[in-house]
Amino acid sequence: MKTELAFKFRQVDIKINIFTFAIIPAMYLTGYFETFIAAFISIMLHELGHIALACLLKVKVHAVRIIPVGLNAVIDEMPDTGKQLMVYLGGPFTNILLSVAAYLFGLCFLPGSKVANLIASTNIYLAVFNLMPVLPLDGGRILKTAMADKVGFLPAGRYAKKISLIFAAFIFLLGIAQLYINSYNFSIFFISIYIIISLRWDETEAALMNVKSIIYRRSRLVRKGVYQARDLVVLKNVMLSEIIKNMDFDRFHIIHVLDDDLKLVKTFTEQEIIDALFENTTDITFDELIKKSESNKQG
Repeated sequence: MKTELAFKFRQVDIKINIFTFAIIPAMYLTGYFETFIAAFISIMLHELGHIALACLLKVKVHAVRIIPVGLNAVIDEMPDTGKQLMVYLGGPFTNILLSVAAYLFGLCFLPGSKVANLIASTNIYLAVFNLMPVLPLDGGRILKTAMADKVGFLPAGRYAKKISLIFAAFIFLLGIAQLYINSYNFSIFFISIYIIISLRWDETEAALMNVKSIIYRRSRLVRKGVYQARDLVVLKNVMLSEIIKNMDFDRFHIIHVLDDDLKLVKTFTEQEIIDALFENTTDITFDELIKKSESNKQG
């Protein structure tokens, strides 16, 4: 059974989850209609903030999904760290603007308005929540992107994941305390579970994005003619697959192989490592690769 209606609009895939049409009357019947609408619209505008920044910065938006809890956008990864951070901040910044606008509107034109207060509080909560340094929230992605410039893309992902797990554990304990105070309120507890489950998906996504970036980096270098580079030093007994984990998102890499006395044995380009990984097993070491390349030259 298909759960989504799909169509294209200006080369962007639009997908609507059919349960979205059922959640609105359900909220109306349970008496949570106003709260749900405020949250739903706020989440949609949050994602539209990301999309608007992406469009302004000429970053491709691949797909938009409308789901029962709002809207989700799939935006292309950017080699430019500044642009990437701006797109991540677009959502929370939109919520902050909406919160301030709703508060001022209520203060000036509708004093004591429950609707204005609801919109203001919902948006400020969304902004603060999404800026938490926890993956897959915007704050976690900002933290990972900022660290990637210093330690590499995948190592940054691992550090961000550890920080996220610490936050998730803290939120989990708060959830238990909340249940002790109010046995019917599971909200904080569910947030911690959501973060832990989402981390598993984010880890796979990070690996796929790094591989995609490395594969397509050659075409960007050929097109531009000039590209930023980074040197990596590795011992000859290290496997080729390990060096991939330490590559940056937006750098072309030169790999210098050292022997046990830390003397230079050979230098490889990133493309040579990629070619070797395609031609050999992933557990091949640099020492084995050097011996194999030398025997091929002699042959």
